[in-house]
Amino acid sequence: MLAVAALLAAVPPFQAWCTAGTGSGKGMPLIIAQMNVHEGNREHAAVVETALGRGADVIALQEVDERWWRALDEGLSDRYPWSVHGFGEKNHGIALFSRLPLHEADVFPLEELPAIRAVIGRDSLEMVVYALHLRAPEGGAKTALRNRQWESLAIRMLEERLPVCLVGDLNTVPWDKAFRDFRDQTGIRPGRYLLKPTWPALGPMALIPIDHLLGSNGLVIGAQETFRIPGSDHRGVLARVAAASQVPRPCADGALRDAAPLADGSAPASGGGVQTSIAAGLQRIDPLQKFAPHKPIDLGWQDDGPTGNQSPGITF
Repeated sequence: MLAVAALLAAVPPFQAWCTAGTGSGKGMPLIIAQMNVHEGNREHAAVVETALGRGADVIALQEVDERWWRALDEGLSDRYPWSVHGFGEKNHGIALFSRLPLHEADVFPLEELPAIRAVIGRDSLEMVVYALHLRAPEGGAKTALRNRQWESLAIRMLEERLPVCLVGDLNTVPWDKAFRDFRDQTGIRPGRYLLKPTWPALGPMALIPIDHLLGSNGLVIGAQETFRIPGSDHRGVLARVAAASQVPRPCADGALRDAAPLADGSAPASGGGVQTSIAAGLQRIDPLQKFAPHKPIDLGWQDDGPTGNQSPGITF
């Protein structure tokens, strides 16, 4: 409960952000799901069924230990043949499953914990996805470590040439100062942010929003919905992600206006990420060689240890 108290501190008035597009592009948005499965959870089959039932193109998962990795790989790989797994300390294994090819993929240490960077796209939409599970702010030392993770991640993001989508259990709330500083530095924003709580899950409800899906300039994050993850202490998050050029900006009067400015008054970004240079040391590789099913990436960390098939029903 110490973490809850830290995250609830200084709750501000409701605030929403809006990211605009020109409405001139083509192509389908991607549906991305965020799921912290809870490492001690043994409802493997029910969680796999839930994941399959969301209709997502990409699924980011946290607390994926060896047992969870085997269950997820077995249950999801036919539908999601591209996957990456980073082993971590207890409660910090992480995985990413995709219907679409991973043009680049890398598991890297983010201040001692594994994180995933992948390049995914189709048609006119190509983006970098960071799948994360940041340290919980349980006391001063762990909060400082989580804040260093934000700083390290900002450096990486500022080197990207493509739009960036950030998804995961970020162990932070929108009003947290370190999170606000990170958003201000990188320009990354939620979509129609409704402060939907995800943790701790209490039946159909939860207390605070710590699982997030955000996008940089060049992306539009659609309206988000949450859903039950059987046996987990988190609710899942589902949202559509589109290139800004694909989605016209909804106005207060319900009309759609092309080339609307962003919330800060600037014009919509025509290109990709925050800056134009690509991160050093990352090369385009043949993903079939390294990221096909049954080939998780192991960085050497030691591992300790009702929904139907309905349409997601989410909209922009």
